[in-house]
Amino acid sequence: MPVATGTHIQLLEREPELTLIEELLGEGLHGRGSLLVVEGPAGIGKSSLLRAAGDRARADGLAVLQATGRDAEREFAFGGCLQLFERLVADPGRGEGLLVGAADLARPLLEGGTAEDSPGGPDRAFGLLHGLYWLTANLAEEEPLVIAVDDAHWLDDPSLRFLRYLAVRIEELPVTLLVSWRTGEHSSASEHLAALSLEPVCRRVELAPLSHASVAAIVGARLGGAEPEFCEACADLTGGNPLYVSELVGTIRDAGLDGRADEARRVSSLRPHAVAASVLARLAHRGDDAMALARALAVAGDGTGLIRACALASLEPGAAVAAADALVEAGLLAGSEPLTFSHPIVREAVYDDIPAAARARRHADAAILLHDEGADPELVASQLLRSSLIGHRWAVDELRLAARRALGRGAPAATTRYLRRALEERLDPPLRAELLAECGFAARLTGEADALELLDAAVELSSEPLERARMLAASGQGLLEQGRLDAAVAAYDRGLAELDANPDAPPELRAKLWAGREIGARFGSPSASSSPPALKPSGDEPTTAGERSLLAFDAFHRATTIKATCPEIREVALRALGDGRDFIEGDARRTAIFLVFALGICEEYDTVIRMCEKTLLLARRRGSVFAHANASHALATIRHRSGQLSEAVADATAACDAARYGWELYHPSARAMLAEALIDRGELDAAEEALDVPDHRERWGRSAPYFWFVASRARLDLVRGRWQPALDGFHHCDRTTAAFGGRNPAIYPWRSGAALAAMHLGDPDQARELVADELRDARRWGAPRAIGIALRTHGLIEGGDAGIELLSESAAELRRSPSPVEEARTLIDLGAALRRGGRRRDAREPLTRGLDVARRCQAHGLAERAQEELRAAGARPRRLDLTGAEALTPMERRTAGLAADGLSNREVAQSLFLTVRTVEMHLTNAYRKLGISSRRELGGALGR
Repeated sequence: MPVATGTHIQLLEREPELTLIEELLGEGLHGRGSLLVVEGPAGIGKSSLLRAAGDRARADGLAVLQATGRDAEREFAFGGCLQLFERLVADPGRGEGLLVGAADLARPLLEGGTAEDSPGGPDRAFGLLHGLYWLTANLAEEEPLVIAVDDAHWLDDPSLRFLRYLAVRIEELPVTLLVSWRTGEHSSASEHLAALSLEPVCRRVELAPLSHASVAAIVGARLGGAEPEFCEACADLTGGNPLYVSELVGTIRDAGLDGRADEARRVSSLRPHAVAASVLARLAHRGDDAMALARALAVAGDGTGLIRACALASLEPGAAVAAADALVEAGLLAGSEPLTFSHPIVREAVYDDIPAAARARRHADAAILLHDEGADPELVASQLLRSSLIGHRWAVDELRLAARRALGRGAPAATTRYLRRALEERLDPPLRAELLAECGFAARLTGEADALELLDAAVELSSEPLERARMLAASGQGLLEQGRLDAAVAAYDRGLAELDANPDAPPELRAKLWAGREIGARFGSPSASSSPPALKPSGDEPTTAGERSLLAFDAFHRATTIKATCPEIREVALRALGDGRDFIEGDARRTAIFLVFALGICEEYDTVIRMCEKTLLLARRRGSVFAHANASHALATIRHRSGQLSEAVADATAACDAARYGWELYHPSARAMLAEALIDRGELDAAEEALDVPDHRERWGRSAPYFWFVASRARLDLVRGRWQPALDGFHHCDRTTAAFGGRNPAIYPWRSGAALAAMHLGDPDQARELVADELRDARRWGAPRAIGIALRTHGLIEGGDAGIELLSESAAELRRSPSPVEEARTLIDLGAALRRGGRRRDAREPLTRGLDVARRCQAHGLAERAQEELRAAGARPRRLDLTGAEALTPMERRTAGLAADGLSNREVAQSLFLTVRTVEMHLTNAYRKLGISSRRELGGALGR
């Protein structure tokens, strides 16, 4: 066995782990990513193994990025990511070349700013994670990459989230991710670390203690020889932990032992397994200056420069240099510039030995020193979190700045910690009110129990009504984003009450409060909704975002309650829209849902699609998964109605996927839209899966979007012949629409569904009453789609010649509507009715037309039914072999469409929040199904 000295001690008996690392590095060189997790107790050699892996990677020509979790910096949002990437991006020769495409989303973080238009919640964090992932991909494209993260149990929460985001996608990148953490640590990191270990790609090793033979080799080499009995006692006492062995040998030497067998009994009295005692004993041997310097470094943290540590320790420069050299010689420091402890356990031992009150004062001294140096606010704040009270305004300002930066990076939990510490300082009432409001807003984003109390306290302290109204507006917005709609309405109501006493309040603030309130009311407790404030006369054009919001809601309100006709509402909605910028990227974007809704039921499909596609482009550029989901949800609805079923499935799937990142408010209706499109495509099992949410009633039952979820479940029951569940579901829609504020059948024709279910259950009187009621409202509204659906249902219920006449009238109405699937459905029902009436020849024309429309929309279920009816009518339709664009899955069609628009595979992946390999798979399948071999042929093959 080789002589074990220095850092080689902790690599003894690690040949299997080093071989595995060599294997994973080889996979990286061949373009395959991997994840290795290294676990073990403190001192077992995790850091040494990662350092050896980095050395081996560099020797093999791989780039290496390294980060280390530090207890003193775990509040620093994205601190671990900054360790990995900040220096690279700061290099003027490389930074701009790396921050291209979606990687540019990480620029605000890496260049020290905050993101544009930052909401500060999970959506902002997602944008940064997405940007960091693509930065990693850009780096790996230059050369295979190794990312080594040591002591991940001390890593900040956003950096841990990045590791998880990367791990899910790592197989498709030439990236080897090595992560180590200490077992037995229970902290906020535990959930993330457990999730990493469960990733399918993860290879996991738990380092074992050294054998007695290796311990004997270490002890013998360090003492210049030792007898077996003495070495056996050392092995028993240390349990084979390499750090404990090293500490024990240092203690043995300080005690003057030689390693003889008769000294074995004395080994146990040294108690080196209590490493803290060993460290402190060795530290005491180095004198007061060494103790002062070590304590200063324990407070300031690893990586502190000698000059700063010298100032904190109140030492003269010469004495500080001598003390640093003594600590390095004793093995307590790894180096003297910058100063770094030889192991985190050494720092812990020194830090824990400082009395609590003295520690708090030392952290205050460190904060003052960092502030005077102009250090990063989050570094100053990390010291202030542990310090005694400062008593100066600058401390509050530093904490507040750090909080705002953390919020801008999507780390509201760090924000609240900074602000709670700031609230401990002496503050005048106005400043305290501001801090309470900021803290309460951030606390709401994280769901902290006292968030409401903080905001209430802020409002109570503020003496300015306008300021209170602004606080309540921010409060309401935070609650909306969390889906806590009733609480949001209450906050907005309080804000509006503040403005009622102030006639000179800015109109935009009133409009913002009112619009937010109505979102909460309409989608939470619709019965609490109210009429909009006074609008400009109908002849005046809106000029501000607030006026456009109010006009959009006016259109929405009158449309749902049928207090105006479809043409009248269309005119109002288009006037509110203007050029669309206020709703796409301006202050009216929070109320865009009202405008989209109104335009959608007015059958202005092309207008809505253009608006949503622009919103999607902006969301992709900003990496906003929530804005992307909102726009995808709206597009799914409109594309379903306009017969673009494959696109509707892809859009709805993209919206539902965003639920992983906290997108919840419209999640039930997004699932409903996915199911609706799948039902029309004839994919009933997939529709069942989309609606299979066991806790749906408890999760969404009090929100208005749940209406669509219930309606879609009822429709699926109807299609599957489950008549009673269908009828019950549609009657639940009746109760919901009464609260929602209107029964416009253009929203959803639930009475038609209920009528068909009632007819199958043998209750024709209920069926006729329901459909007559719906047809009356549909004619009052005046949109062809709603009228056509009601007429079709009426015709199916009446049957015979009267039914055929009603079906013919339905087909004529739907021919005027941009809803081809409904037209195809009526044409097929009409042809079937003619065939059953003995008019087989007359049946063929509507059946053939219905089949053609259904094929174009990829409504495969309808197309199959049309074929069956045509055969029964004596025709010989060609088989429904899906070829070309019809054979593509929704996601294949989506990726192929973007590729046909000129986007590269990489750009398609960034736009759809996918990986490049996933895009390549979809395009390969699309090429095969389309029978093409090049990108240039895509446009023609897709029928563009």
